[in-house]
Amino acid sequence: MPDVSRLVPFALCLACARTTPSSDGGGTTESPLEPSTETGSATGSGTTEAPPAEGNIVELTRSPYGLLFTEIEVQDEVVTAMVDFGDPHPFAISGTLAERLGIELTATGATGHHADGSAFDMYVGTATSIVVGTHRLESVEVRTGEGELEQVSQVIGTPFDAVVGWGYVSEFDAVLDYEASTLTLYANGSPEAEVTFSVDVDHELYLRVPVTLGGQPRKLIIDTGAPVSVLDTAAAEALGASGPSTSLELGLGGHVQPHDFVVQDVALLGQIGAVGVLGGDYLARWRVVFPAGARRIDFLER
Repeated sequence: MPDVSRLVPFALCLACARTTPSSDGGGTTESPLEPSTETGSATGSGTTEAPPAEGNIVELTRSPYGLLFTEIEVQDEVVTAMVDFGDPHPFAISGTLAERLGIELTATGATGHHADGSAFDMYVGTATSIVVGTHRLESVEVRTGEGELEQVSQVIGTPFDAVVGWGYVSEFDAVLDYEASTLTLYANGSPEAEVTFSVDVDHELYLRVPVTLGGQPRKLIIDTGAPVSVLDTAAAEALGASGPSTSLELGLGGHVQPHDFVVQDVALLGQIGAVGVLGGDYLARWRVVFPAGARRIDFLER
């Protein structure tokens, strides 16, 4: 099992420790944990080629830490990108990549924070093109946190220069299959399949879902950017759990089964009404379908 003490700050960095308003009171700022909505569609302001009707199959690689990566093209350069459903923005790139490709960045006036409290400035720019699988997009807004992806790469031991976020994936009917190492994106509806159970998403930007933990109602964030599931220390204590990890009866969409959680301080999630993260260790048990615009997640038996 990976060293989860290093993983949790990474998951929070991309999933929820997005931005906080600048303290000087001037300029345009982003609200805590809320991305800018000034550009709208994940496809950017230019033209886009639609994915094929049979689905755009994005091949995934699962790192030793359990994180999902794929290769995308940014301005015709092939780069490694993490697939992070906890990031509500469509795309992020490293400052290193932006400099190498000559992508001009503009400060947003907002500051992001890692879970350890370290801060980084937020920037925005436009890539002339991005290709995900067979889907090519033109004139695409990209986000950059100063030194953010570079720092994360060092922590997890996997170099990467980009993030494919939920803001992009949510534009499609998406089928995530950890076992097959694929994320398939459908523009006109995914094939029908027998659903084992479903759960409603109740947050505008994040995949926050109602659950029961030990029979008690709580809310968690579903996040591929977290390889393990995490429960906040205070929330664990309120449920009578202690120690660095705990096993609880997890109820999701009426489906109940024991599940292990790493217990750490993730109180920052309280700003979006959640007490923890349901990570890749749970998602890998299922084929998971995210219908576009449905605010629902379907879980299918393999």
